[in-house]
Amino acid sequence: MRRDRVGAVAALLVVQVALTGIGCGGGGSSSEPAMTPTAPSVPNAQPPTVNVSTPGEGWNGQSSSDQGSGPFSLIVSQSGSQFTGTIGMIGHSGVVAGTVSGNTITFNFSQIGSQTQPCGALNGNATVTSANTMTSSPNTTNAMTGTFSGTDCAGKAITNGTFTGSLTTINSATRFPIAGTWKSFVPSALGGGTWTWTVAQNGDVNGGNLSGAVTLSPDPLNLGVGAITGTYNSVFPGPPNWSSAVTTVSFAGACPATVNITWGDLSSNLSPLSPDGLQLTATTFSGSTCNGQVPAFKPNLKRQ
Repeated sequence: MRRDRVGAVAALLVVQVALTGIGCGGGGSSSEPAMTPTAPSVPNAQPPTVNVSTPGEGWNGQSSSDQGSGPFSLIVSQSGSQFTGTIGMIGHSGVVAGTVSGNTITFNFSQIGSQTQPCGALNGNATVTSANTMTSSPNTTNAMTGTFSGTDCAGKAITNGTFTGSLTTINSATRFPIAGTWKSFVPSALGGGTWTWTVAQNGDVNGGNLSGAVTLSPDPLNLGVGAITGTYNSVFPGPPNWSSAVTTVSFAGACPATVNITWGDLSSNLSPLSPDGLQLTATTFSGSTCNGQVPAFKPNLKRQ
């Protein structure tokens, strides 16, 4: 999916480069590709809490400045805290590179002039929000509001720039967290009863590490409290529940035990989280206690 999205961005850039002519003077043409500007450095940057990657349709809205107004469009691919792609504002089109810190994006934008080469230099920033409203017809509304300024290809200043954009599809700029408290029934091989998972996660919206504890009630095998270690991963674009995780739970009680669980398989489009983010289902399981191997089962945890 990521290759398809990058291919769509590249195809759009080729079209924009071929059709856009904005005051860089001179005729002629060039076979040289447009150069993407450098993403800005953000002081005290925070881990990204949004991912602005787009499928084919991109972010769309309106923009205005002292030069006038026009449509706003943005098609980008984000990797970690960086994104690149194409942008259109107040009638100018070009290439963009940006940095994501928390839910704020900061970007540099070069127009594409009449010789299909970058000219002019603009910069801007925006705040991104995502409202997940997963129902029988999944729908996510993403919003982007920001400002920009700089110079156009003719060297004329562009000031008082503002823009808004939205992306309303099943694709979300955020993800449902795996962090939280989860409960379900415990298999008899682990003593039966109920186990409670208290999960914490670090990293950013794209992935990171999992930690926490698992307690059992009752605990007839004296497994003790289990320590959680693991990782999680999210894939963009996609619905807010598109995640996967791998966890190991180590019990160090009178009867030591280890449980290894895989949650989801995004290579098969299988997310462990339900569309509303309230249920977590395992795809693979293995484990052992002081009494031997635990038969395979697939835990189904419910968010508390």
